[in-house]
Amino acid sequence: MRFRKVRWGYVATRESAKRLLMCGDFMRLDSAWSRFATVETDPDEQLLGAQAVGICGEASIVWEDEEDLSGRRQKAFDALRDQPHRRAL
Repeated sequence: MRFRKVRWGYVATRESAKRLLMCGDFMRLDSAWSRFATVETDPDEQLLGAQAVGICGEASIVWEDEEDLSGRRQKAFDALRDQPHRRAL
């Protein structure tokens, strides 16, 4: 799996709290790039494809950093994949 254009930000909730989210693209081996969003909930919620495009395109999102976090995401995924007791997605 590969990642690109990964960034994080937040949306202010009605309770004046910040709901964190991460948006980006991923590609499984032998497939096309797909959009993803991870939204901080309990437990975290994963959105893919059109749902991710919708939430990641909301004007109310405050993006925390312009840095592309793809490298960090890739390292975290690779570390998880390389652990013998875990199954990679």
